[in-house]
Amino acid sequence: MRAAAGLAVAILAGCGILQPGVPEWVANRQPLEGCADGVIAAESPEAAAAQQCMLAAFRAGRGAELVTSGEMATGDPLTSYVRVHENGTIEMFLNLGDDPAAPGAWERFRCEALVPNDVVRGAVEGVFTLEGCEQLPIP
Repeated sequence: MRAAAGLAVAILAGCGILQPGVPEWVANRQPLEGCADGVIAAESPEAAAAQQCMLAAFRAGRGAELVTSGEMATGDPLTSYVRVHENGTIEMFLNLGDDPAAPGAWERFRCEALVPNDVVRGAVEGVFTLEGCEQLPIP
C-alpha cells in the first residue's frame, strides 16, 4: 500500500499537479511535445535549436512547447512558457518573480503569429518573435 501511495505522488509530481506555487492552470496545462528537455536557459547554446523546433512546429501545424528561464531587465527571474497548438493558437505564460504564488507573479497571453526574426530584424535576437500578443485574464 505504501509503495502504491508513493507511486501516485511521483506520478502526480511528474505531471506537474503537485508543483508548489505553480497555478493550477499552468500545472495542469494540455500536454504538448517539448522542444527541449525541461526548462532551458534563454541564453544557452540549446536555446536556438529549441526555438527552431518551435518555429518548425508552428509552420507544420504541430503542437509544441518551450519553457525557458532568464532575467528581466531589472535582474528579476523570468520563466517563459511558449506554446503552439495544432490549430495555430499561440499562447505564452510568464512567471515574473521569485515567489510564483505572489499576486501578479503570472501573466497569460494569446498571440497571433510566430514570425522568424530573419524576416523581422535579422537573426541577432533569437529565432522568432511573437506578434499580435494580447494579455488575457488569469483563470
